[in-house]
Amino acid sequence: MLSYNTLKDRRRDFLAVTSFTLEEFQQLLPAFQEAYEQRYPPELTRTGKPRQRRAGGGAKGVLQCFDAPFAV
Repeated sequence: MLSYNTLKDRRRDFLAVTSFTLEEFQQLLPAFQEAYEQRYPPELTRTGKPRQRRAGGGAKGVLQCFDAPFAV
């Protein structure tokens, strides 16, 4: 999965993914961070209701593992 931390050291890939140089992106980042925090405050869910737990709390999902090979 692509992430900022992996792309920030690969200028060419960063430019291909974002259409911005790293310097341009860093200039825009504070405005987007502020807008995101206003839109999605950490104490509220995405629907705007108060959280029952801290963000990231609660049960973690588990994927089933099948031992049988897949038919092609």
